[in-house]
Amino acid sequence: MLIASATLAIDPPLKYTSIFAECRAHPVHNMHDLLLPLLLLSAAVSIAADMDLLFSRYMKEYHKTYVGDELEYRRQVFTKNYEMIQEHNAKNASWTMEVNKFTDLTDEEFEAQYLGFDDSSPTPEDPTAPDIEEMFESNIVYRIPKSVDWREKGMVTPVKDQKRCGSCWAFATVAAVESAMLIKYGKNLSLSEQQLLDCALSAGCRGGEPSWALNYVLKHGLCSEEQYPYDAKRQQCHRCSKVASVHSYYRVKPLKYAALMYYVSRQPVLVSIDSRGLKHYKSGISSAPCSALRNHAVLIVGYGQENGHRYWIVKNSWGADWGEQGFFRLKRVSSSKGFGKCGIRIAPYFPVV
Repeated sequence: MLIASATLAIDPPLKYTSIFAECRAHPVHNMHDLLLPLLLLSAAVSIAADMDLLFSRYMKEYHKTYVGDELEYRRQVFTKNYEMIQEHNAKNASWTMEVNKFTDLTDEEFEAQYLGFDDSSPTPEDPTAPDIEEMFESNIVYRIPKSVDWREKGMVTPVKDQKRCGSCWAFATVAAVESAMLIKYGKNLSLSEQQLLDCALSAGCRGGEPSWALNYVLKHGLCSEEQYPYDAKRQQCHRCSKVASVHSYYRVKPLKYAALMYYVSRQPVLVSIDSRGLKHYKSGISSAPCSALRNHAVLIVGYGQENGHRYWIVKNSWGADWGEQGFFRLKRVSSSKGFGKCGIRIAPYFPVV
């Protein structure tokens, strides 16, 4: 693949002429007055050249090709994001950021292309509208471990990449079923997200809701990824031979901190969050600004504490080259009530296989 090279268009003779013309019109009495504009110009050209080189390397590493006006526009977006990343990392926060495959996208583009949670309700007449049963009685005392990591127990399947499609709801649902199958039957399966994208009630790459996907799995089961491979776009639903099914699925009591911890200690749990602050996440415990307006579905696979900071361990679907090998840690707010960080406690679900 040919990779376009970004070059900075400048005209040194014109710029230097304008500076010296200004000096002749207004004679200087201090050499500093003459050198300062030249030094500033030199620094600006050097910084621009460095960014030009960085962006060229970035395009090569991530196999991106831009030409013409799009090349210059993407370079500007990259530069703005790069400066934001450097500024954040200089703060010595509890988490770090890095340049990644999203760095040439604006926040609006990122949200439109990669975030796909949709909690708009199906119509009452829709026969596939899920009937949710809540669990967890608040007046019962449960034994909850101080920390859990289902990865260490080998009960979390490899991280996948949803690519440029808002199919997070399908990936999170499949990940939850895969882990449930591992925990109960010891079966390490790679199940089909594309089946849900094509067949379950949703807007396809424009969004969906995990409970709708779980309801589909309850009725139809899931086929293997090998039978029904992922294509990152919605297509015609077709038949396949199911290799996994669920007997039921449940919603954890909304907003209950102890309830969510308890069920995560039993198996990974599906949640939805506001993930806009995770675009450039690299490592650490994220406390990025966020709201309870959820836009992304993920899977909690554990929780823990580090240096006095509590966190959730979360499996994402942006590939293993993102974050902590495809996972991230999110600040765990321990108040007994409320939405939780980024709305994580609003609507948790888990399947029973």
